[in-house]
Amino acid sequence: MYLENNEKKEDMVNEIYVFTKYPYLSSLFEQFKIGNEKWHQLVREIIFYTKDDLRYMYDRIMQLLRRFRKNIATYFDVKTEIGTYTLPDRLSDLNRLFELYIEFFTVIYPNISRKLRFDIYSEELDAEALRGRVLWSKTIKRCVSQGHTNPLTFTILSQKYGFDTPENILTIISVLKLKQDSLFLMRYNFREPLTRDELVILNKIADGCDTILKTTLLKDLIPLASKYVTVDLADTRILTLEAHSYTRLRGEQHETNPYLQLLQWIKKYRELNLRSVSINKTNFPIDRRQNLDTMFEVWVLFELLDYLATHEGAVVTIETFPRRFTVSARGIVFTIFYEKEYKGWAINARPDFSLEKDGKLRIVMDAKNWLQPKFEAIYKMLGYLNNLDGTIGILFFPNESSIEEQRICKGLNLQHHQNQLLYNCVVRPSSSQESIRQKQDAFRQVAEIIFQNLVS
Repeated sequence: MYLENNEKKEDMVNEIYVFTKYPYLSSLFEQFKIGNEKWHQLVREIIFYTKDDLRYMYDRIMQLLRRFRKNIATYFDVKTEIGTYTLPDRLSDLNRLFELYIEFFTVIYPNISRKLRFDIYSEELDAEALRGRVLWSKTIKRCVSQGHTNPLTFTILSQKYGFDTPENILTIISVLKLKQDSLFLMRYNFREPLTRDELVILNKIADGCDTILKTTLLKDLIPLASKYVTVDLADTRILTLEAHSYTRLRGEQHETNPYLQLLQWIKKYRELNLRSVSINKTNFPIDRRQNLDTMFEVWVLFELLDYLATHEGAVVTIETFPRRFTVSARGIVFTIFYEKEYKGWAINARPDFSLEKDGKLRIVMDAKNWLQPKFEAIYKMLGYLNNLDGTIGILFFPNESSIEEQRICKGLNLQHHQNQLLYNCVVRPSSSQESIRQKQDAFRQVAEIIFQNLVS
C-alpha cells in the first residue's frame, strides 16, 4: 500500500477517516475483502507487519510449543475466526522431521561411518593351506584318526568382524524409519492435501535414505533391521536395543561418540511421534489476516512461559485441557490459564490469560494486536479487574502507538481500588536484536510484577 500525501500509518487504520478521504478504497475493499474481514486487519498486515515478522512469530510459536509440550501425544488447539487449528501444525511437524533428517545425515551418520564399531571374534575353520593361527593339537588328532602321516587339512582360528551390534542395528533402523515415515506421509490421505513445500521435504528425506541404504557398509544389517521397522519406537524391542547400546558405550564421551549422539537423536525422533498425525491435521494459515490476533495471543503466552523457564529457572508443565500451565519458580507454585471463563459479579468474563495461586485469581492478562488507540483495551482490562475483583492487570501490545510513556499505572489515590496496578507491556514480534532485547526487558518487568504480587 502506497501512502499518499505523507499520510500517517496510524490514520490509515481509521476506517471512517480513510473511506471519507478516499471513497474509492471503500468500494475496492468491499469487493475484494475476505469474509467478514475488517479494514484495520488489512491495513495492519500490509503496513505494520512484514512477512519476516509473521514468519518469526509463527516459527517461535512452533519452537516454544515443542519445548513445553512434554507429552508427545498432546497438541494445543487454537480457535480463530476461521476455524480451530492444532499446534504444532502439520508443516511444523514436517519441518522438524527435516531438521532431524539434516542432523542425522550431515552429522551423526557421517561420524558413525568414520568411527564404525564392530565386534572381533575367532572362528574355527578347516583349511587345506596354512593361514592364520593353526590349532596343532586338533590338526594332529584329525590327521592320526584319518590314518595319515602328514595332515591334509589344518584346523585354524580365523578372525571375524561382527557388525551386527545393537548400535549398528539402531543406525540402520533409523534410516529405514525415516524412509518409511516420509513415504507414509506422502501417501497419507490428508483432507487438506500436502503442499508443494511439504512434498519437497518428504521427497528429499526418502531419496537421502535410499542413497545411504545403497552405499552403507552396514547393508548386510538391512534384513535384520527391517524386522523392527513396523514397530513403534517406544516398543520394548527397540528400547532393549537402546539399553544394550548404552551399556556397551558406558564411560564414553557424548561429544565425541556418534553412537551416543544417535541414541539422543532417536529420543528426539520418538518425541516427534509422526504417526500421531491425523487425517484432519492441517497447517495454521499465517497468511490469513483473521488469524493474526490469535497468533499474537499464542505467541505472547509462550514467550512468557519461555522467559519464566529460561530466566527464572521455572518448571513449566503444559496440559491440553483445561489449557492450564503449572509454573514453579522462586519457591512458588502458580497456574497460568489460557482463555479460562470466570464468573464475575456482573457478567461472566474470559480474559486471554489469567494467573491463579491456590485457586485464587491474582492477575488478569490480555494480548491485543491493536494499532489504533488502545483506550478501549485499557477500559476493558479495568472492567475485568472490577468485575472479577482483581488487582493486577497486564496488557500486551505489539507497538507503542497511543500508549503513555508511563507504562505502569497504579491506583494510588483511589478510594476503593488502592492496590490496583495496570501494566501496558509492549512486545514486538520481530527477529531484530533491538526487538528481542526489548522483549526480554518487557517480560522481566512482567515477571517482577507476578512475583511481587504472589508473595504479598
